[in-house]
Amino acid sequence: MYEYHVDAFVPPAAGCGSAESGWSPKRCGDFAQFLNNYAAKGWKLHSSEYRQVTMNKGCGSNTGSWLVCVFERQMPE
Repeated sequence: MYEYHVDAFVPPAAGCGSAESGWSPKRCGDFAQFLNNYAAKGWKLHSSEYRQVTMNKGCGSNTGSWLVCVFERQMPE
């Protein structure tokens, strides 16, 4: 039997009016750390997909995408 956990990888935003930097080496490293934190606790990445979100704070309403990840691990018997 497996158990599942859902979390979103949301890279930090540089600030109001800044340009999206894409998957830079730093963002890739941040994502690797995000995955490794779960791996250290026995979780394995099961699936991931981008989800459109709208945030209503800061400089107004902004839209973007979060990488939603589903992790799984085997439950002890």
